[in-house]
Amino acid sequence: MNTAQKQTKFLKVLVIVALGLLITLSLYSSVPSVHAQEGQFLTVSPARQYANIDPGGKVNLTISFLNQATVPIVGNIKALDFIVDNDEGKPNLLDSEALSSRFAAASWVKLPYEKATIPASDTLKIPFSITAPKDARPGGRYVAVYFEPTGSLPNQTGFVKEGTMGVTSRIAGLLYLRVNGDIQELALIKSFTAKGFIESGPVITETEILNRGDYHITPRGQITLQNWSGKVVDTQVFSEVNIFPDAARKYELSLGNKFMIGRYALTVTAVYGESNKVLTQTKYLWAFPVRIAIIVILTIIIIVLFGKLIWKKLKKNQQKLEENLKEELTEIEDLKKKYQDSISSPKK
Repeated sequence: MNTAQKQTKFLKVLVIVALGLLITLSLYSSVPSVHAQEGQFLTVSPARQYANIDPGGKVNLTISFLNQATVPIVGNIKALDFIVDNDEGKPNLLDSEALSSRFAAASWVKLPYEKATIPASDTLKIPFSITAPKDARPGGRYVAVYFEPTGSLPNQTGFVKEGTMGVTSRIAGLLYLRVNGDIQELALIKSFTAKGFIESGPVITETEILNRGDYHITPRGQITLQNWSGKVVDTQVFSEVNIFPDAARKYELSLGNKFMIGRYALTVTAVYGESNKVLTQTKYLWAFPVRIAIIVILTIIIIVLFGKLIWKKLKKNQQKLEENLKEELTEIEDLKKKYQDSISSPKK
């Protein structure tokens, strides 16, 4: 195998590698997610209530449960403390005395009855009162008043068949109670993460804010993305959700465009509480399209090698033409010299 054949084989390998990288880059696909939502026959109103109370004070509230089924529903009514100790903001009802007395208030709630029947397609309104102890500590207290179905009553046409009622085990209205007084507001950014290097955007960020205060907070925040010159490339705003005491909430945001190159700064800023306290943190990252750069470099190499091969081939052809021309000129000179010699020679 001569040098030209080796170079041609090497070029073929480079072309195959470049095509493979191009195909890899094109294989970006997103898988749609499907969410199912289960129906239910019981609804509660209001789903959330907010109330202020003084130490030793009392407030009166009302909660309603609507039965959308075609049969009456029998159930228990009870008040329980709840906490939100997860990143999704889902309340957990506490059947035991697991909640710290710092945030508990279920024992302050007085319900008119513990069992009730909600008629078919009707609403049950339950008035209840909350009385705070005189030594109640200022801050947040979190109570859920719930209805728990225990069975159903026969309707006018007969008895309800087993398994025909689409009722959840419990349906609750949440009460956010604030005991007036000197309330401490304290929160911090527990974590602020993003990849330190990316090949292409957008940048995926995750921010976790921890509430160490006495009352739930609803931070208002945003993340800004700046390029190396300080220009703001993108800004995304947090969704406003409650963060309960001793709990944290995560915020996931994506910023920037698909094509990004250079050094970027990510800055998270959040304001919380009645005094508008500020949380802020900055981190940096680099962006460079490595695979695209490899493809560009390979393409340039291939073009250069092809150009070099073509140039060598042209040069070789030119040399061959020059040699042929030289040979022809030599033959012409020889013929010319021979002809001149034949003319100049004397006749005998």
